[in-house]
Amino acid sequence: MLRLMTAASAASELAEYTDHAREQMQMLTNKNSLSPTYLNEMGHIKTNFERALGTGFPRDLPLLVFVVAENKQTPEWLELHHRQAASVTNGAVVPLPGEHYLHHTHAGEIAEGVREWEAGRQ
Repeated sequence: MLRLMTAASAASELAEYTDHAREQMQMLTNKNSLSPTYLNEMGHIKTNFERALGTGFPRDLPLLVFVVAENKQTPEWLELHHRQAASVTNGAVVPLPGEHYLHHTHAGEIAEGVREWEAGRQ
C-alpha cells in the first residue's frame, strides 16, 4: 500500500529527476517510512507539537530558513518564518517556489544559498 501511495504522490514532484534518481528516492522513502524511528515519531507527533508551542530559537542562534514561497493551505506560512527569523540576531528567510520537499526540487539553490549565507557571516 505504501509503495502505491508514494509512487502516485511523487511523480509530479520529482519530474525533473532521472528515472534512476526517482527510483532511488522512492526506495528510500519506502524503507524509511516504516522504520521504527519514524513510526515512533508519528506515534508522538501530537504531543511533540503541543510541547513545541510557544517555544522559539535562542536569540544568538544563526537561522537560515528555506521556505515555500506560497503555501495555499497555510497562507501565513511565509510570514510565520519571517517572524522566526526576526526573533534572532542573525536570521534570514529564502522563499522558494514549490511544495513541502524543497530539498528535492531546489537542492542546488539551497546548497549555494547556505554557502553564500555562511560566507557573509564570517
